[in-house]
Amino acid sequence: MSVEMGHEETECPYVVSNTISLQLDASHNHQTVEAKIIRVFEPSTLPCVMLVSLDPPVLGLNDQMGEAWVHCRMQDFYNRETEVYHILRDTQGKDIPQLFASVNIPGSLPLHFTDVPGILVEYIDRFELYALEENSPTQIWQSVCEDAIRNVHHFGDRGILNQDVHVRHFIAQRGPAGTSKLFMIDFVMCRFRREYKDEYYYWREWKSHQDEEGAIGYVMQRMLEGGYAYHRSAYYKQLDYEFKMGD
Repeated sequence: MSVEMGHEETECPYVVSNTISLQLDASHNHQTVEAKIIRVFEPSTLPCVMLVSLDPPVLGLNDQMGEAWVHCRMQDFYNRETEVYHILRDTQGKDIPQLFASVNIPGSLPLHFTDVPGILVEYIDRFELYALEENSPTQIWQSVCEDAIRNVHHFGDRGILNQDVHVRHFIAQRGPAGTSKLFMIDFVMCRFRREYKDEYYYWREWKSHQDEEGAIGYVMQRMLEGGYAYHRSAYYKQLDYEFKMGD
């Protein structure tokens, strides 16, 4: 299993072989389990990502932040990540990892500003999309990249805008005969259609500005140097026409 904890830095403050206490959510009766850190994935983005084992000796670990504004910001990241998993619960284990539970590492201060929220998710033995060239045969590059863009479109169809789409946020799981199954991760920077006062105009304007499709298509086309041809979708061509013709 892997666990993602909200954190501002790119380096995870947790150390391999340490043990942390995870307080599970209401669906698991708020029980506390001990988790031994097996692996820390670095460099990471906003969340700290670790592989943990849920049957360790108790060693104990607290991460002290101590600032209310940091707590609130990290709580917002956590809320956005878990909302994405809730919206896409029917695609967990298919396009995104399976979410097992929400967890909390209790802090040491009474106001809970040092509590660290996180999620317990499926561990996927994988490589990142940007390493596709070194890890997969040339003949599947086109289909894998198209699968990543399909995933981006699916997010948009479900009312999710990812402000931090990057090739490092796609991981590929090796399959039989050289195939690769793609998963999207890291949703702390996502926004939702309901947050835009004009759900049509402003939503489409932000989709155009963010260009989630191009963030994958153009980058992978450049990285693979002829091994993948990016074809811009009709939807994003229309957004270009509406919002970028004057640029």
